[in-house]
Amino acid sequence: MQHKNPTASHNRPPPLYIEQNRLYDQVQALPRLIAVVGDKHSGKTTIIEQLIEELTRRGYQVGTIKEMVRVSTLDTPQKETDRYRKAGAKAVVAVPREETVIFLPKRFGVKEILPHLLGLDFVLLEGFESEEKLPKIVAAKTVQEAQSFMDKSVVALSGILADSDQETKKAASLACPLYHSTREICMLATLVEAKAVKY
Repeated sequence: MQHKNPTASHNRPPPLYIEQNRLYDQVQALPRLIAVVGDKHSGKTTIIEQLIEELTRRGYQVGTIKEMVRVSTLDTPQKETDRYRKAGAKAVVAVPREETVIFLPKRFGVKEILPHLLGLDFVLLEGFESEEKLPKIVAAKTVQEAQSFMDKSVVALSGILADSDQETKKAASLACPLYHSTREICMLATLVEAKAVKY
């Protein structure tokens, strides 16, 4: 007759507790997000590039997600990866010398992408104006252009308009802090540290 270890079942946490801890750990590992929105050629890429450099200098791990509404695919027509997808592959992975690219046959939302970015401190999004809960930095060429993006989620202005004294004066009417994307990047990065959120 086998004797059960009386402490075995008592030492093992219940499955629900394990699952709750796993979910808690996953939430803790999620990055904090902030979006940079604006029209084409408004300075979005420069802002994100400068923020990546400054946040990395501060010791953070940073990622990006770029919304590409005008592009249906990054794959090259008639290349092998494109042919595999068209043949019905549910996932195609390309492995060039210095990167790995995974092609999946659907558009993922921000929340679906985040589990693949666990361990990053910040993710900077380019676009995604429709994500109402995300704090946003508006990049614009003029104050008039910026006004079309203004709502309660906007935490700062930046972009081309910060190069113009005239537009900078007008920006005061928007009651939102304005930062130059290169000269004031340290202040903008500090704002990101304060305003970025887990999503």
